[in-house]
Amino acid sequence: PRNLAPQELSCAEGVSNVIHSVFPEFPADVVGTATLFAELKRSHLFKGVLDPKEGTVVVAPRTETTPGHCGVYVRPNVIASNDSRSGLFDENYTRESWRATFIKGRGLKGFLFTPL
Repeated sequence: PRNLAPQELSCAEGVSNVIHSVFPEFPADVVGTATLFAELKRSHLFKGVLDPKEGTVVVAPRTETTPGHCGVYVRPNVIASNDSRSGLFDENYTRESWRATFIKGRGLKGFLFTPL
């Protein structure tokens, strides 16, 4: 990414650039999980799903008071995302730990988008 967002907020920028590298028509350098969520919802390249598979994007959009997060399933139960502690895009969640952290822990809603 071009580091448009601060490191602790750069997950959407990283994920949008990964998507853009596969689908050049998808916007790169998206800043913010709410914006990424909106782009995924309106994109003809993705569909909302209930069960993830490799390549599925997971996003928990931020609210006015709670930061969100996003990542990509790299294996059936493994999510890679930006790790603000290291600054790296790395395998750092399972489906269960994602739910525990963002859905139950932060009270956010989670959404899955699989490429068509």
